[in-house]
Amino acid sequence: MLSLISCKTSEDRKELKNRIVLASINGEEITHDDFYAQFSNLPETANIGDNIYSLKLELLNSMINEIIILKYAAAHQISVTEEEVQQEYFMNFGEGYITDHAVKENLLNSIRRRLTIQAFIQKQFSMITVSEKEILEYYNKNSEEFYEPDEVSVQQIYVKDKEVADKIFAGLKAGLKFEQAAEENNIEPYNEDPAQIYVYRKGELPPEFEHAVFELGSGKYSKVIKSSYGYHIFKLKSKKLARVIKINEAEESIRTTIRNKKINDAFEEWILKERSRYEIKINQKFLEE
Repeated sequence: MLSLISCKTSEDRKELKNRIVLASINGEEITHDDFYAQFSNLPETANIGDNIYSLKLELLNSMINEIIILKYAAAHQISVTEEEVQQEYFMNFGEGYITDHAVKENLLNSIRRRLTIQAFIQKQFSMITVSEKEILEYYNKNSEEFYEPDEVSVQQIYVKDKEVADKIFAGLKAGLKFEQAAEENNIEPYNEDPAQIYVYRKGELPPEFEHAVFELGSGKYSKVIKSSYGYHIFKLKSKKLARVIKINEAEESIRTTIRNKKINDAFEEWILKERSRYEIKINQKFLEE
């Protein structure tokens, strides 16, 4: 009898914990369960050390903002159709992939909320535009973004033993095909796709590789290069010379960058004002645990 009572009490405590209210927005609650359903999806590396408080606060505020946006959308007839929700679901998960009804409903609700928020942003900030003057100013002030350094596409032979590398190099000089040598000799994981092409920009490779690789002519291969990992031979497939991206090429990406920042700034201003209309309570004790 005592063990049964103890077991029930334990279950009650668990249920009570799950019902802990972490925040309320005009009485609408975000519970322990609601929060951890999203918190558990954060990257594992994010949930460490001193970051835990700021991570909890950031996520909780995001969930509060979502509730406020959805309330605003409902009050202003901003919605999405069930056809749009279903279409998005099938694009992401396919038909019949998820058989658990509860899981599927949760996913559909999540998609519905996300699409509604997107519809809200599109409608609320549709008047935000970017002028040609702003694009030109951004281009001139951020010239480093539009510089593309020399770039090479290479294949690689990678082995651990110098004698093996020297033997391969001699074979290449005698007419051995580079791809065949890579297929027969590359160590893991480079042996999985011996013909794989690697693309590097100047400044991305270790110094012992960079000089040799960027000096190669198209179709030529390097000498054996020693590194802390082993021995390498590179073959140059193609090379792109450094260039400055012209403004007409970058115009649309600049427009998108500026507009997104304007939307983000406008949203921060909007959500701050909108939050002031609500009675928001946050469980500070929970954030500090």
